[in-house]
Amino acid sequence: MERDMKIVKVGDWVKIVKESKAIGLLGATLKVILVDENSVEVAVADNKIRFKYDEVMPITFKERWGIDKLPTLYHGTDLRFVTLPEEVRKGYSDVCHMFIKGLTCLYQPFLHLQGKDRIELLSEEQKKQNPKLADNIREAMNNLIMMNISEEWEYGDFYLTSNKDSACEYAHKAFAGGELGFTTYFLIKGAELLGVDFSNDEKLKEYISAIKTLAEGEPMPAIFSFDDLSPEYLQPAFGGSLQSYIQNGRIGVNEFRYKQPITLNPSKAELLDKDLSKALQKIEENDQ
Repeated sequence: MERDMKIVKVGDWVKIVKESKAIGLLGATLKVILVDENSVEVAVADNKIRFKYDEVMPITFKERWGIDKLPTLYHGTDLRFVTLPEEVRKGYSDVCHMFIKGLTCLYQPFLHLQGKDRIELLSEEQKKQNPKLADNIREAMNNLIMMNISEEWEYGDFYLTSNKDSACEYAHKAFAGGELGFTTYFLIKGAELLGVDFSNDEKLKEYISAIKTLAEGEPMPAIFSFDDLSPEYLQPAFGGSLQSYIQNGRIGVNEFRYKQPITLNPSKAELLDKDLSKALQKIEENDQ
């Protein structure tokens, strides 16, 4: 039985079922970008091509993606960072990237050596005095290795996970402004332990003060959940395409990057370890 083409709308996917002037597209699955009474327009690379309704067949979500629907996806963050103006968040990220690039040479001797050859940044006495600081600096150094390997860190993609516990863990580490801020903050702390003196540069002092103000303030870990995102813009966090991880109706990965902007509404946040009314009161006070 033929499917009713009236259900086709912008954003749907259709399969080309008749050869037409668009040679070579028979059987292709394409996204609808415009509809009218007699035809649909689809996107093909950077081109737009119009097809009559009898030349295309609408396909279901499952036919397109091989799954019934996306799982609920979560994003862990700190609500204080979410409520900052966009230009402030952008400037903060730029400053973090600047510090990371500038400190890479300082940390180079500590990064790649393993076992008995590894050079430890902290002494055994320092580790005993503050084991959590030692662990966080080591994690920041591991992040620095990944940043030097993968350019993806530069892109500022929006990270998601289908594992709510993982999102909660990320949220508790977002007190310095996400993973980028966490890494920057603890690389600076490690540099200070190594004797680096930032006091001679007023601009650096100003930047470090801003980073520490956020990182050492009272955290507001929160998670956001999403049930309406498009698989089209969802990519596995460590590379490859989404469809390459879909088998037998399941997605074989739970960490993702979303390649479109997402606006977070603070009122939709699920606060962790905090009373929601208290958190929202702080947001309102900051807005005044």
